[in-house]
Amino acid sequence: MPFHPKRKLEKACELFLVDFITKNKGLHQFLDNDENGKPYLKEHQISLSFSHSQNKVACLIDFNGGDVGVDIELLKSKIIDIAPKFINPNDQSPFKEKLIHCHFIWGAKEVLFKIWSKKGIDFKKDLLILHNIKSIGIVNKDAYSQKYNLDCLKINDFILVWNFD
Repeated sequence: MPFHPKRKLEKACELFLVDFITKNKGLHQFLDNDENGKPYLKEHQISLSFSHSQNKVACLIDFNGGDVGVDIELLKSKIIDIAPKFINPNDQSPFKEKLIHCHFIWGAKEVLFKIWSKKGIDFKKDLLILHNIKSIGIVNKDAYSQKYNLDCLKINDFILVWNFD
């Protein structure tokens, strides 16, 4: 089945960004997805993550092969209605405004989901977002438990969330 034109454009942006960020023309030819849909570069130790929303594409690359996840979302009020499906009472964010709080939690959990990159994760039960001075995401699934530093930017009507070390 052929890709939708919007998906073709997103894919073209991904290919461009891989070459642009790595400063390695032609590296995009190694871009593939594993069985769970997680992008990777064949024959390279570089880790990467992509996100798309409306006319925006975000890309995060770790040249040392570390865990990476990125999410960009257009702010939409309907997220408040579905928030009880993914926000657990212990989740925290640096934002007081409910719309941005919900989008930050969603984006942070998307980042963790992309890092986990396996099926069967429950956003409400297995992923926890904490915030004190900085934001931390925790994946607790089966015998796996890992913390990740998170950061975010509000860019006009979008929220961009990513992990870093």
